[in-house]
Amino acid sequence: MKRIAFLLLFSALCLASFGYNVAGTYTEDRRGIILPTPDGGRLCVEMVRPDIVRVRHSVSGELLDTNPTGICVPHPGKNRFSVRVLRNGADWLLVSDSLLVEIPTDGSGIVFRDWRTKRIIGMEKTELPREGRLIVDERIVYDETSRRTVQTADGEKEVRDILRRDTIGSTYSYTLHWQFTNGEAVYGLGSHMENYMNLRDKRLYLCQHNLKAMVPVLSSTAGYGLLIDAGSEMRYDRGRIGIEEPKRARYRKLMED
Repeated sequence: MKRIAFLLLFSALCLASFGYNVAGTYTEDRRGIILPTPDGGRLCVEMVRPDIVRVRHSVSGELLDTNPTGICVPHPGKNRFSVRVLRNGADWLLVSDSLLVEIPTDGSGIVFRDWRTKRIIGMEKTELPREGRLIVDERIVYDETSRRTVQTADGEKEVRDILRRDTIGSTYSYTLHWQFTNGEAVYGLGSHMENYMNLRDKRLYLCQHNLKAMVPVLSSTAGYGLLIDAGSEMRYDRGRIGIEEPKRARYRKLMED
């Protein structure tokens, strides 16, 4: 019996019986769609293998093909498979012989199903599935000639007027909101000093420190895994994963035998 599992990276048989309309068949290297997002950015969902789906979200709208983290190495010779891109009402579907991926166009969460049983394997939260925002790093320059003492509720304070604000850098902050099911346990994220294994209701800062070793992979008893493909520190908070990265956020989902 095949055991379903996936690490967020996601084909089609007898689709007419399910009431889906065929919108196209993709056999080239890129098998998926790109949609605008409510935050003005773009969302790219594509199948890397019949059992692996890659999801990329960019607030700026820039979706680079390169993968600077080096976490996932492509194997062109293993990419010969067919994916069908379908419409189900206003929403999009990606279908392989392993997965059915439901991609709403209203900005709600992506749902990943087993193609044969239609069982939900994993899903983003329906409302606010992912967030992204630009963070600008500023240096404030004060006018030293305006230095003065003022009376406040905390007593006397020395204040100065702001002369100017210099932008010295910027980055993007992204958050993925993942939906766990009842009774589901999740493990992983590396080696940590805390005395627990199930991370479902826990909070962790993912960074290299002392005895901590960061590995941005979650494995679930529901039969899937999540790989956060970003070379930065992260925060995990009960299914909410926050990262800061120079350009974009990516995460992948896998299925395996």
